[in-house]
Amino acid sequence: MSAKLSIMKSAIEIFSTLGKKKASIADIARHAGVSKPLLFHHFKTKAALYEATRTYALSLIQHLQDTFHQNQGHFFEKLYDLQIAKYKLELATPHLFEFILIDLEKAPELPPYPFTEKDLTLFKDDVDPQFIYQWFYVMALGYRQRLLDGADAPTIFQEFRKAFEYIKHISLKEGD
Repeated sequence: MSAKLSIMKSAIEIFSTLGKKKASIADIARHAGVSKPLLFHHFKTKAALYEATRTYALSLIQHLQDTFHQNQGHFFEKLYDLQIAKYKLELATPHLFEFILIDLEKAPELPPYPFTEKDLTLFKDDVDPQFIYQWFYVMALGYRQRLLDGADAPTIFQEFRKAFEYIKHISLKEGD
């Protein structure tokens, strides 16, 4: 990993845990295992480091969104693949999602569910797709927390898949 990338990944963690104002260049350099002069070689100021790190973090999130929209699979599989990709991304870049939230004035709301009209016809008549999506979202947050607490990733992915398949099974009409 390049020094610049190491610095930005460290900045994500330090900014998200200490806050933008309290985080220092010394903290970030120490966490990245680089000298302050090397950090300043890549980023002239703390503000420049923050902006470059923010751009990098947003590009990672944008890549996830692009992958989701390019995925041609069934919408449940698209949701599953997206969530596993998010877990893997956060394992590779700890605190990424907390960092993205730094500049928001309030906590984000549940994103609108991604089902098309065609997708909605696949649900059983007595199932509310919005509720299923909310259930999936809350479940995904719980498994994310377990990952962040140090649980074994393959085990979490397996448990998540089992719970996900259960939600899918009780939600869709037979054969879908």
